[in-house]
Amino acid sequence: MCSLYVQNRECAEGLLQRSLPYIEECLHYRFQSIVDFGCGFGLQACEFAKAGKDVTGCDISFVPEAEQLARDTGYKLVDGSWRNLPKKAFDAGFSHHCLEHARDPIGWLHQWGLSLRPGGLIFVVVPSYSPYLSAGHIAMGLDSAKLAYLMALAGFDCSRGWFDRRDHEVFGVAERPDEMVLADTTESGWCVDGRMPLELTSKSTINPPGCLRGDGHDDLRTTPGGIRIDA
Repeated sequence: MCSLYVQNRECAEGLLQRSLPYIEECLHYRFQSIVDFGCGFGLQACEFAKAGKDVTGCDISFVPEAEQLARDTGYKLVDGSWRNLPKKAFDAGFSHHCLEHARDPIGWLHQWGLSLRPGGLIFVVVPSYSPYLSAGHIAMGLDSAKLAYLMALAGFDCSRGWFDRRDHEVFGVAERPDEMVLADTTESGWCVDGRMPLELTSKSTINPPGCLRGDGHDDLRTTPGGIRIDA
């Protein structure tokens, strides 16, 4: 959650409660160090620290409470741009209700990936698609297929990822490859080769049933090389 948009503790507490099931799932994976992108008040970072993880929180600005919580809990804070994060430094990254605030979501995801070690995991939660505007949201939500597509364009390997829509949110897990390479988006019909499953159906043998399904708001179709979206 971005501190720029989370202005009060009550709102932060509500987002924390919504994030707890995702944090629990993240803890099933093997990692020791994790960075919380858009950590806001730092409540999610605190949960990872309580679980014994080495945690770094990063946001464009911090409320004083976040700094105090970091001192009390023992996790680190990095202020400012994602570019201030060290490269190839973390085993995993977590983002909860942050990406929808990005004017350049592909650029944000790419910067996040650069901070992860090769083989590191990225956990992302965003609101699911809605036709209604929400304050501070640049994107009007995503479906599972489009989140996977954005992450693949940013350079993540989603071929063995987990992408699932749950009520009003979408949860995605992908892997940082050896090199984070942005897809060429200069031409109409952007294509991602080798980073996506060849099927956007619940029949995928890689993902659990119901994952990577289109939710009726996308123009994605399969190609021999991966996934293509028609402009």
